[in-house]
Amino acid sequence: MSTEPILLIVRRGALRRFAALERKTSHLDVKVIWDRRQRTRRQAAGVMRHELRAAERRAPQPPSWQLADFTISVPKASSGST
Repeated sequence: MSTEPILLIVRRGALRRFAALERKTSHLDVKVIWDRRQRTRRQAAGVMRHELRAAERRAPQPPSWQLADFTISVPKASSGST
């Protein structure tokens, strides 16, 4: 049975943090990756768009994103049992 690794998603440009996490987790089932986002999706280039949703669906950023330049993504447990 193969499990997905825990992801450590590092803020763009945090080169030292990325290298340190890779080095310190090399013996663990952890994958260190860069955040792929270029900018906030809701930002239109100078244009205000009508928002169809009444409330924001995204969760607030975890404290580790602001304090340590990374966040953790733990894979969901498989729901099927054999």
